[in-house]
Amino acid sequence: WLATTLSMTEGKYSAALSQAQPALARWPAEARLYPLVSQSYMKLGEADKALTTLRDMEQRTHATIDWKALVQEPIYAPLKPRLQQLGFLP
Repeated sequence: WLATTLSMTEGKYSAALSQAQPALARWPAEARLYPLVSQSYMKLGEADKALTTLRDMEQRTHATIDWKALVQEPIYAPLKPRLQQLGFLP
């Protein structure tokens, strides 16, 4: 988690994914990893993978995501049309 956060701070999103994905595979219940992976995907322009990661987070950790609040965050704003299409947002 810490190494991934540091890579993201340095703008190294591919490196962050390389660090976080194996950790997530090993500890799928670790909720702190999912936002790091989804934010890295968003920064790399892979919104569909970011959304899949967030939905996986809900299923595997039983977290509830406030999708309306999520798209208010600038990094996740590009997800709004897709979330509307899926019926998560009006």
